[in-house]
Amino acid sequence: GGPPADAPEPPASAFYKRVAMAELEHARLKARTAPLKLARDTRSYAVEAGFLGSAACEALVEAGVPVARAFAVDLRPCERDPIESRFAMLLQEFRADEGWAQPVLCP
Repeated sequence: GGPPADAPEPPASAFYKRVAMAELEHARLKARTAPLKLARDTRSYAVEAGFLGSAACEALVEAGVPVARAFAVDLRPCERDPIESRFAMLLQEFRADEGWAQPVLCP
């Protein structure tokens, strides 16, 4: 049992991002008042999740480009009814002790 000998070291912590459009008040409002904007927002989440879960993103991570490593990505877009779309991502946490920093750009 257990992980393979060449398995990477698990992270100290992770960041879980979950988006269920039907559970977001502003998304429900857009579904009624601006359905095209809701469809745009849904596509935006799909693009983000798709990129973070892609082999191209993993190649950037492996090359040392500071992009969050995706441990798992689940895309469930619903083009027929965008309010039913759901997305989930388990990502590497941006930790200062691992070299991540967010500089103040607008004081």
